[in-house]
Amino acid sequence: MKLLLDGYWWLSGPPSGRLVLREFYFAWKREFPEDELVVAIPSRDLRGGTPPTGMRVIRSHLSNQMLVNTIELPLIARRLGGVDAVDRFSGQGPGA
Repeated sequence: MKLLLDGYWWLSGPPSGRLVLREFYFAWKREFPEDELVVAIPSRDLRGGTPPTGMRVIRSHLSNQMLVNTIELPLIARRLGGVDAVDRFSGQGPGA
């Protein structure tokens, strides 16, 4: 399975957002090591930070997380091809 993750908070943003996203990523890797995870991280954050070694990273370019989730992630998924699921981590539950 190939999963595309919204990594908007991976390197910056609120500590709680970074923690939840990282825990989700590493828990998924432990439970499903054969799955391919791709994390879309803002280009501006990649200039000053480094994701873990071995993590497949795609750069996102829009500055607003809502725009990344609604416009850019679907385009990235289409470009990658074969993406089975997209996790649009927003830190909010349904109806929020």
